[in-house]
Amino acid sequence: MARARILVVEDEGIVAIDIQNRLKRLGYNVPAVASYGEEAVRKADETHPDLVLMDIMLSGKMDGIEAAQKIWDHFDIPVVYLTAYSDELTLQRAKVTAPFGYIVKPFEDRELHISLEIALYKHDIERKLRDSEEKYRDLVETAKIIILRMDTSGYITFFNEFAHEFFGYDEEILGKNIVGTIVQDIRSNGHDQGMTIAKFISNPNGYASSINECVRRNGERVWITWTTQPIRDEDGQIKGIQCIGNDITDRMKAEERLRKSEEQYRTVFEIAPDLIFSLSAKDETIISLNPAFERLTGW
Repeated sequence: MARARILVVEDEGIVAIDIQNRLKRLGYNVPAVASYGEEAVRKADETHPDLVLMDIMLSGKMDGIEAAQKIWDHFDIPVVYLTAYSDELTLQRAKVTAPFGYIVKPFEDRELHISLEIALYKHDIERKLRDSEEKYRDLVETAKIIILRMDTSGYITFFNEFAHEFFGYDEEILGKNIVGTIVQDIRSNGHDQGMTIAKFISNPNGYASSINECVRRNGERVWITWTTQPIRDEDGQIKGIQCIGNDITDRMKAEERLRKSEEQYRTVFEIAPDLIFSLSAKDETIISLNPAFERLTGW
């Protein structure tokens, strides 16, 4: 395993050398030592350390707190403060920079080692979490499926890029109620399988599926099958709903054409004056007779 690289920022030369030697004994690599804030920022850029051990009180125009903020903002490098000062004002200023730890002088090697390992581990976990969130965000934004979120009253809080493209709405869709915009009728024109916010919230499992006839901004009507799941707060309470939708308009139109074709066939079958009957493909027995056949043959 590669040794972690620690940039030391300390304006007292003897102290800086002592810290550098301690870090090397603990198994760390020290790529550079800086004695003032501006130099710390420059060396962080040049050496790209895994962590900066920063003395808060530095001589020069830029103190350790300001230098730490610049290093974090520009390079995403965690900072652990090293200081002999613990007054409230200094701590409040330091706290704003969200440091990964504090070490108060004088300190023992074990205390130094534990603080640095915790900071390195915490930063690694946070980086992995950010990477995971970014990948998820990219997936949601680029997926060729409809993804939207709404609050518990049905007001839209998020549309992914494909949803904007599919329905033809820009950012003005945010804050609109899903019913009355993209979903015109929660009963889907008589089909009792549409999305209803109240039914979803009352579902103890929080998961539901539905089919809705929806409308695009240009007035075109489409059929969407939805899969919905809850968005919960820290207490487990539902604070919103995430919906994933797929366009099934072609399938629904095909089913409608089939239904109409079957109705037309049934009408012809019922009113045709000719004899019409159906045979079983298995044993050629009669399985259906039209009214004319029954009327003319008495069967």
